Amino acid sequence: MTKIKQILSIGLLSLISTSAFAATATQNFQVTATVEGSCKINSTGELSFGTYDPLSTTDKEATNTISITCSNGTSYSIGLDGGSTGDIDNRAMAGGTDNLAYQIYQDSSHSTVWGNTPGTDTIDGTASSSSDSIDLTGYGVIPAEQDVAADDYSDTITATVTY
Repeated sequence: MTKIKQILSIGLLSLISTSAFAATATQNFQVTATVEGSCKINSTGELSFGTYDPLSTTDKEATNTISITCSNGTSYSIGLDGGSTGDIDNRAMAGGTDNLAYQIYQDSSHSTVWGNTPGTDTIDGTASSSSDSIDLTGYGVIPAEQDVAADDYSDTITATVTY
């Protein structure tokens, strides 16, 4: 039994002495990433005025919603172009040989035209969360008593988010 104990003792000592001489070295490294601001337009609901009566003395009003999502902390500007006229101040829907004038405003009081020049006539803001949708309302108005023929009228507006 003594020889077995000696062999076991030598084996244990060799294990202990090997781990006693083990050494380690460490060094730190950096982990980096750049997060870019980003925005996307989710939807641009149709601005539908329905039926317009050119003999009515009341302006025809309608609204639409433009929905965007931007990454947290990203500043944005949402602009609307002038449509087929290319002129934000003189938007018009085409129908047959006539044009039906209309306008899109940023506010329900119709005091601020919604244009396409960032910082001037766009809707500007900063996203507070990447998971929140930002919904903006466009307030459309067709002025009353326009002398236009009975027809279907339409225009295409391009919404742009600048960030």
